[in-house]
Amino acid sequence: MKRLIMFVLCFALCAGLLVFGASAETAYTVSGFAYASADGVYWFPENGIAEITPAEGYSVSAAEDGAYGSSLTLGSTNGKTIWLKHENASAQETDLSGVLMWDTAAPSGEITLPDWEKSWTSLAAEMTYDAVCWEAASVKVEAADGESGIASVEYFVADSLLSEAEIVAAEWAQYTEEITLPENQVSVVYARFTDNVGNVSYISTGGIVCYTSPGLADEVLEYYLGNPADLTTKITLNGSTVGSVTLNEEALQEGTDYVLGEDGALTFKAGWLESLSAGEHTVSVSVLPLGIETAEPDGVVIFLDVRDWGTAVRFGSVTNYVAPSGVTSAAVSFDTESSLTWAREESGGMSAWFGVDDAGEVFPDGSRFWVQWLDPKSDKTAWEQKFAAFDEIHRSAADTENVLMFNIGVTDTDGTPFGELAAPVQLYVQLDDGWDADRLHAAYIQEGTDETLLTSAISAESPGGSGKYAVLTLNHFSTYVIYLEAEQDAANDGGNAGGAETGGSAGAPKTGDESRLFLWVTVTAVTAAGSLLLTGKLKKRT
Repeated sequence: MKRLIMFVLCFALCAGLLVFGASAETAYTVSGFAYASADGVYWFPENGIAEITPAEGYSVSAAEDGAYGSSLTLGSTNGKTIWLKHENASAQETDLSGVLMWDTAAPSGEITLPDWEKSWTSLAAEMTYDAVCWEAASVKVEAADGESGIASVEYFVADSLLSEAEIVAAEWAQYTEEITLPENQVSVVYARFTDNVGNVSYISTGGIVCYTSPGLADEVLEYYLGNPADLTTKITLNGSTVGSVTLNEEALQEGTDYVLGEDGALTFKAGWLESLSAGEHTVSVSVLPLGIETAEPDGVVIFLDVRDWGTAVRFGSVTNYVAPSGVTSAAVSFDTESSLTWAREESGGMSAWFGVDDAGEVFPDGSRFWVQWLDPKSDKTAWEQKFAAFDEIHRSAADTENVLMFNIGVTDTDGTPFGELAAPVQLYVQLDDGWDADRLHAAYIQEGTDETLLTSAISAESPGGSGKYAVLTLNHFSTYVIYLEAEQDAANDGGNAGGAETGGSAGAPKTGDESRLFLWVTVTAVTAAGSLLLTGKLKKRT
């Protein structure tokens, strides 16, 4: 009988030890957790309560000698050791410190602009613009949680800072790959991180300015001192704005020194340009990306090539400029009542007025009409080469003792010389009072037969007063000749000079016969400028 009793007790004891020696899942169950990891850990939020329910036939207590019951609740501050007791056995201690875990910290994360070496790890409290990108930018979002782990990473792109309520209510998108921010826009990127127990954290960037770098129509601008016209270039701003305009770190005054148009047109005022010295000047234009003052403004650089037209010489209301090279010039201006631009050239005690009539506005406001006397006394070789280029019939007819030549042309505001003209213009050349208008002719010198030009002689008012002028109608700057038909040839024509309108030819006067002077005007094709050849006498300089 004793042996039977001992066998029963041993069987019961052995049965209890088997139960308590089993895995935790067979002795109890856990509920109330937010997340169960694959390694058997139950995760709870900070205020979460774990409920322990023992297996059938067991009771549970938080202490060995405490009260046992059918369940036990534990919080994050409670101990993690429980006691399980089978009805036929003594209590067994079970440590749950590695099984029940409370995640009390929100996850962390980082937003980065990898190509721009910028990063953010917190929620921006105020709007700053500490990331400026001159092209579309890619944003990367990363999260970390050392406890229950990351459940989701989401993002939202705004164009300004959001309030707390706006952040919560935003239409969040799941983050799966780098976010590309569009150009010409300010973006604030928000990220929301949620861990496996429901803890949430938010971070954001400051203002990320993605813009298109400004463009410039003309990096180099040429300006001639004495030119009354303003000088304009255009900046392609792409939504940005101009911050400041400086020369040698000295700020220019808007409205006085320059004017900025809404379309990005930057106009330097002639009054300011006239204050510059001849030479190269660098103007720096700062550009505020999308109109925002940032720590890293962009900008463009404009090089001003200021050239000197020469010393200003005034004749009443007319200003000429005489350069050291002997070029006399005047600015074409639309601000005057007359469409004529006058230049007075002189040499060897003689002078003449030259005028270009731009009634059709072929030349822009501020372009340069210029004349240069070719004096054989200063450069005989050059003079002879120029003279030798004319046709033999003209050279043999000319009185070489009374030949005066000029270079003549019009230069655009950017320094480009005019060649073919968009519309005819008239050239005025002052004649001596003794010239016979009936014998005045002009021709365009070309290979083969010279082309007769429409020519007339009129009385006109110049800045030097009234006088007689040969008037040529020009379609381009090339080689021309003006001359007087010899008196004998005119007589043979029955008194008809055979002028330009009739296409008559001109005879050659006798060399040295001052009563039969003729006027040559040539405009060479070299660089679309011209040479003006006069044989005869001009007015004495006054």
